[in-house]
Amino acid sequence: MRRACLVAALLLAAGGVRADSVPLYVMEVPPMSTRNGPGHGVVGDIVLEAMRRAGIGAQLAFPPNNRAIVTVQLPASRNLLIIPLARVPEREAHFTWIAPLYKVERAFFTTGARIDSYAQARAQLHSIAVARGTVTPLILRAAQIDPQHIHEISDNDNVPRMLLAGRMQAWFGPVEQMRVYLRGVERRDEVVEGAVVGSTDNYLACSRQCDPGLVAKLRAQISRMEHDGSIKAIRARYAQR
Repeated sequence: MRRACLVAALLLAAGGVRADSVPLYVMEVPPMSTRNGPGHGVVGDIVLEAMRRAGIGAQLAFPPNNRAIVTVQLPASRNLLIIPLARVPEREAHFTWIAPLYKVERAFFTTGARIDSYAQARAQLHSIAVARGTVTPLILRAAQIDPQHIHEISDNDNVPRMLLAGRMQAWFGPVEQMRVYLRGVERRDEVVEGAVVGSTDNYLACSRQCDPGLVAKLRAQISRMEHDGSIKAIRARYAQR
């Protein structure tokens, strides 16, 4: 199965794209991006509008986050877009960075003592869950958290229930994402949100091999949307939900 997925990804990457249509890999990171709902999240709606204005069709794909990242960064990949990708030094050389769209703040969530720093986490936590395939494990390792204490799990709205059930001592990830997941959870008041301990700029990115014309068109449209208030309006729409 894994081999079949890899072959399919290579075929897609090597086959190029039509002039009017480009694959867009959307990672599930609400409220930034999602496959469910009236829209595709803040970043999703911004990018789709920028593509529409540029006259570029989007072939939407929603694979697991880690598979999306691996596929787009394959050396053979060409003209594959991905959102919302955190820009960190470890990824710098593997992608074409088109435009920053969202600043992501991260914190520790527990059902016990509030954790407000990496130093506290190193001293008090021995089981920290993070989303599989994201930049979060890299952030924790860079903060000198013991790798044996970091556990990658499938990132979905079951995270609060797993935390409340004691299957993890803490969850570390985007603050706004966890707040979305906590909606409708009966015991959400038992979840303790720590202070923000770091942030990343999340981008519209492309595979390393990416048509300069495609990059220029999208970068220009996103800049225009920033100046004409369209991006502000999209963010405000999601803030009201």
